[in-house]
Amino acid sequence: MNIGIQNSGHDGWDINVAIDSTGSPHVLAVDPSQFGSRNGLEYATFDGQSWTVETVGTGPLPYEFGSAIAIDSQDRPHIVWFDDQGQDLKYALKDEGDWTISTVDSAGDVGRYPSLALDQDDNPVVSYYQTLSETSCAIRLARWDGSGWNAQRIDQLDDVFPGFFGARKNSSVVVDPDGNPIVAYSDESVVKLAAWNGSAWDIQTVATADGDDLGQQVSLALGPQGVLHLTFADVSRKGGPGVIGKVMYARGTP
Repeated sequence: MNIGIQNSGHDGWDINVAIDSTGSPHVLAVDPSQFGSRNGLEYATFDGQSWTVETVGTGPLPYEFGSAIAIDSQDRPHIVWFDDQGQDLKYALKDEGDWTISTVDSAGDVGRYPSLALDQDDNPVVSYYQTLSETSCAIRLARWDGSGWNAQRIDQLDDVFPGFFGARKNSSVVVDPDGNPIVAYSDESVVKLAAWNGSAWDIQTVATADGDDLGQQVSLALGPQGVLHLTFADVSRKGGPGVIGKVMYARGTP
């Protein structure tokens, strides 16, 4: 079944979807400033008959820096994105019909390509990118502890190719049943996995580039018995008129 959500221009870039406890979809997408829109992030819900679309209140946003959505145990949407004007990582929660927006991290040019998970207490956990130079970045993690955000650096990547044909989702975070975050991340040379052990990060290499560049696109999921499922891109050509490569899959335990 295909049902159109919104068609008032260039809606639907960098799209994300999450499902609530009733099985209903919550969709997040950018209406990009590159095409003249001032809407920024748009949030859509479906009641079984029709879609309701609203703006989150981000102001104008480009399509290239990513966003993420998660639904908590009360079916409330949590959203993160990069504010390209302030170069900060932003967070929004919709509760009782209203969006509350706050800053997660403002340490330099920080917050591109965020990934979002919720822990067992519905606290948001975010992995994201901090720009260090044209070709290097730090992968960071921020966690809400109930009263404030705690942010820390996980690792550094030194072979980053950002932009439309480059890094778009170069980290992905999950939270294990004990509340410990696990983050997959990539540049063009390596895919790594970092697992928090309660006091430090245990970091291992999952894959290294073998002739072709890695695509800086990762997606991580946690299955039964703590098995991690990871997909990432292996690219044989980037740049116009398109990107050519293959999707790789890895599984294991941290």
